[in-house]
Amino acid sequence: RLRQLSKNAITGVGKQASKKEFTFHYSEDQDNIGNLKSESYLEAMLQVYRECHKVLKNTGAMILVTKNFIRDKKVVRLDLDTIRLCEAAGFRLSDRWYFRLPTRSFWRILYRRKYPDVPEVEYEDVLIFKKESMVVSGAR
Repeated sequence: RLRQLSKNAITGVGKQASKKEFTFHYSEDQDNIGNLKSESYLEAMLQVYRECHKVLKNTGAMILVTKNFIRDKKVVRLDLDTIRLCEAAGFRLSDRWYFRLPTRSFWRILYRRKYPDVPEVEYEDVLIFKKESMVVSGAR
């Protein structure tokens, strides 16, 4: 069950992670979407995308930049999860671009040295979704 999110749960100021964490935290708030675990995170993001769909003008676009990540030495495809969620919220994937990251973060370099066989995430995805106008039968 998704907890009611506070106003501060969705936004926050970035904070550098400690050497032990290998992550980036936007907030210490337990209810911040970025601090939720896998399925709870996806449920919360579906709620966000539904609200975006609700307030976006017909024929409007929503552009998201996502980046896949490594968990347990495997690539987690956030791009595919995001596409699935946005389509469930009523959007249509209109276009997709890839941005090759110019450098790796310090933490990724250290991780790569420790686990050289783990694949690297070298791209960010730019996902462009459209909200298509609803066609009402018999409307003029």
